[in-house]
Amino acid sequence: MKNAGSTTSLSRAQETQFTADAKRCISLMKQATAAYSGGKIKRHDQLAGEALKLARRMQELVTTEGAADQELVATVDKMLLTAVQALAFSYLNEEVPDADERSLSLLVEAQTILEKAEEPDYYALYEVYEALCQLYVRLKQVTKYEEICRKALALKEKEVGQWHADLVTFLIDLGWALEEQGKFGESASIKRDAYKLSLNDKGEAHPDTIALKHGVAYTTFLSEGMSQFEAVQKALEILTPDEKKKFQSNVAAELESLR
Repeated sequence: MKNAGSTTSLSRAQETQFTADAKRCISLMKQATAAYSGGKIKRHDQLAGEALKLARRMQELVTTEGAADQELVATVDKMLLTAVQALAFSYLNEEVPDADERSLSLLVEAQTILEKAEEPDYYALYEVYEALCQLYVRLKQVTKYEEICRKALALKEKEVGQWHADLVTFLIDLGWALEEQGKFGESASIKRDAYKLSLNDKGEAHPDTIALKHGVAYTTFLSEGMSQFEAVQKALEILTPDEKKKFQSNVAAELESLR
């Protein structure tokens, strides 16, 4: 029940504690951000960890006492998300034991918070999806990678529509995930959509379009039972001499950048 003069379902003592925890949580995250900017990663993780503990305590209070108060729930979710993301992205780039597992757990939590919001925060969701994809590839969890690729693609379609050049990267990622699982027919279909979008946006002579043309052919030949070597060579044969030159030059440049 709400107290007289109160705008929440918490008791006066609970409101006081909630307010104090919220102020402390905000202060800790400001300090954590400053520490990270200064290259003090361990200090950042310590401060963000303390903020996360406070946010979880606030979440427990709201869940048990103020679940009907959507304003409180939104406030807690925002603070929890800030702390969770700060730690998750920090762990993602740390070479310490269990860093990937800890980052993954926190990113999944961030994903849950963001996906339940009535209005999607596109930037935050893409950021979390991208980090999850990075981890799932690193951990060789390709089915999970495919799942996130599909979510990211659906979100992008919701944002820009179903036939937009901005979908190309998302389609390529999904196509790769399917190809890695041996789903060559479905992968070729997805890559074909990416190729059509690139063709419409950049034109047939653009290196990206040519690479996608080769990729569609390569995956199609894999679906017909060819070996990877055979498929690569056969796919090259469908390119014109000029396209082949651009494609091979582009591949050489990418390999050089990886050295």
